[in-house]
Amino acid sequence: MRIEEIGGDLFKSQGFQRVNLDKEFAGEKIENNQNFNPLVKFFKDVNATNIRAENSNVDFSLGNAESVHRVIINMEEAMMATKLMVQIRNRAVEAYKEIMRMQI
Repeated sequence: MRIEEIGGDLFKSQGFQRVNLDKEFAGEKIENNQNFNPLVKFFKDVNATNIRAENSNVDFSLGNAESVHRVIINMEEAMMATKLMVQIRNRAVEAYKEIMRMQI
């Protein structure tokens, strides 16, 4: 069964557009600190995964996607990466709170 395009002009008029992966990352000041480099790289990877999922979703909406499966896989990867990032954040916050509770 072939799915017909809804109308690319409709989506373009609503402001749907691809996101450029070459945009600067907001945390570039942290990049100079060697202790945070793996964490900053992880955040950039999660951001790139989310942008890839968004772009594949826009491509699918415009009728340019190769397959529905790839769109869903990209969206699931982005969701899993974001959940992992939130869990890492929660663990870091809990560790900070534990350190703050310690008496000197």
